[in-house]
Amino acid sequence: MLDFTDSRSRAHEDASVRRLLDEVVERCRMTVDSRITLGSLAPADSIRVRCDPELITYALQTLTGVAIRAVHQSGKVELSASLAAGQIVIAIEAHSEPPGPFSNRPVVRDLSGADLAIVQQILNRHRGSVRTFPASGAVVTHVTLPLNPA
Repeated sequence: MLDFTDSRSRAHEDASVRRLLDEVVERCRMTVDSRITLGSLAPADSIRVRCDPELITYALQTLTGVAIRAVHQSGKVELSASLAAGQIVIAIEAHSEPPGPFSNRPVVRDLSGADLAIVQQILNRHRGSVRTFPASGAVVTHVTLPLNPA
């Protein structure tokens, strides 16, 4: 079986985080229910990451899809990015209206075994990580990536 996440066989390039998030929003928007607002609050193109853009987009799209499914009846899912301690933190926030039972359930646990393994392998290859936690009536998933993976 071909290991498509093997970074030795895939080219890393300088990618705009804003463009990555916009691509994820556009891909997810095609399947999202009209009761859910989906958007990107990414800053201007100034934040860039050295990565395989297709793989990182796949991982973010997978996590965003889980966040969308976690919204109870209606609400919003927002993607944003910031810099912290030499790393890029991409946040995927799922807000449900009214707040639903998802608010204390980690989104990462809702991934199937194969999806989670793929997302984790992609992030490991990029020296990144993922964690999910409840925050003010929302579930937040943070994907952390180094600016320049070794």
